[in-house]
Amino acid sequence: MAAVQFDASGSVNGDPFDEAKAKILKQLESNVPDASPKGHPDSPIFPLLKVVNSHPDWVTTSSCSGRISVYVQGAKTRKGGGYWLFVSHEAQQELPEQLESANVHYDDENSLEEGEREGAQHGVSRDVQFAFEPMILHVQTRTMESAQMLHRVAASCGFRETGIQGSDSKHIVAIRTSLRIDVPLGRAFAPSASNGEQAATGENVYASVVSADNGLF
Repeated sequence: MAAVQFDASGSVNGDPFDEAKAKILKQLESNVPDASPKGHPDSPIFPLLKVVNSHPDWVTTSSCSGRISVYVQGAKTRKGGGYWLFVSHEAQQELPEQLESANVHYDDENSLEEGEREGAQHGVSRDVQFAFEPMILHVQTRTMESAQMLHRVAASCGFRETGIQGSDSKHIVAIRTSLRIDVPLGRAFAPSASNGEQAATGENVYASVVSADNGLF
């Protein structure tokens, strides 16, 4: 990594990009949570961040290593109420424990509105969705020329949706691809009795989808 020089006033070379980069690198090395919901970058993407940040004209500003998830949507009779059955930012070598005997949970019938209660008695359904979201990386560059060079590198690596954002004084390369997968795994119906559970889908379905997804990481 290129050395960062400080002037007498304590600023970094007096250059706005160098100052921004020094601040970002200091944040990455600290244990203080950042502004993201998770509070820190995903562990699998740290090696890539290190490589990108070693370039004197680039600095990463936000990132996601990619994500696989299984989401249980809300009951058809009302809005909301969905929840994550499984989320991971890493490839899974075997079926995650959470999915080995995954059940879909339903609310107590007494908590439903009067119009919804009749629907519950006839079997409220919840769709179960699997999703793969690819890696995304935002990199601030010193100049438009360095942004264009990074854009060409990213596109040659298969990130065809990469673009350059920002203004004349700030250039951001958004490295991304449209390789997203959404797969409906099945639909689970509530049993007639309240407080019941119903298996969402077979264990073999989870295993096959998660296994096929590993190569995308």
